Amino acid sequence: MKAHLPWLLVLLAMTVRAAPLATIELRPHVEVTRPVVTLGEVARLESKDLSVMRALVDLPLGPAPAAGRTATLQRVALAAWIRVRAGIPEEALQWVGPAAGELVAATRLLRGEDIAAAAEVALREWLQAQGVRGELQHDGLPGDLDMLAGDVALRPRSLQHLGLRPRMVVWVEVWSGENFVRAVPVPFHVQAWRTVPRTAAALPAGAPLLEAVLVNQDVDVAAATTPPLADVPAGLRVRHALRPGETLNAANTEIRPLVQRGQWAALRSGAGLVTSEARVEVLQDGRLGDSVRVRQPGASGGVIARVTGPGLLEIAR
Repeated sequence: MKAHLPWLLVLLAMTVRAAPLATIELRPHVEVTRPVVTLGEVARLESKDLSVMRALVDLPLGPAPAAGRTATLQRVALAAWIRVRAGIPEEALQWVGPAAGELVAATRLLRGEDIAAAAEVALREWLQAQGVRGELQHDGLPGDLDMLAGDVALRPRSLQHLGLRPRMVVWVEVWSGENFVRAVPVPFHVQAWRTVPRTAAALPAGAPLLEAVLVNQDVDVAAATTPPLADVPAGLRVRHALRPGETLNAANTEIRPLVQRGQWAALRSGAGLVTSEARVEVLQDGRLGDSVRVRQPGASGGVIARVTGPGLLEIAR
């Protein structure tokens, strides 16, 4: 009996040395719910070494198959992947069970109505920030999407670069967890109402825009080719003749000049405390700082003067 004891010890030592670090059993069929598949999802794992167990459970294998599709995991390929990615040699693993496993993506249906609703909320908030009352109508709903089961996020893209238009498109990004899936366009018919001044009667070119000739009314500013003015600053006049009910904009209005052709103005000249003032005829319209031609009574020619205020000029230097 004593003679056989050393051989038993040798066999025991060989058994201890040959004990695998981990045992892996591929599941024959797995429904994955996350965008990235891990080994812990597709196999049953056993190990007495906690660090090895954690490394194997969390080992990423790659992206999940697309919704509605399947993929196959082969034991041979998986063993090579574990050797490269986890640093565990193949001889340190014990494989049991099937030689391959099938993966299928667990799916959920993302309704097109939900995508459109997210786009509408974003557009309404943007319209409110523009100070208008929006009326929206969907110009066709996006189609339903088959998504991986799990967290889905809808993120409308920024609208800051857009201008008001009768037809606007909101792009909604669809995310599965931290993974971008696609961007979906959602078109809308838009009416954007704002109270703006309009002409109460016909106005000739050059007419001053006073409160008496204007009326405030609601206007669909999304349909306007040129953005209408929300208010009328002092000194504004009509650039060209306007019909009753027209809105005001940068194209049909202008700041009234401080001196106008055909009017009389005061021309000041001199230096220091000694100045003189003469009455002159204005030959050109001019705004503050403009240089215009003026003529004194009885003079055949004119001089150049700089506009300094309403009806006031000084000799240009």
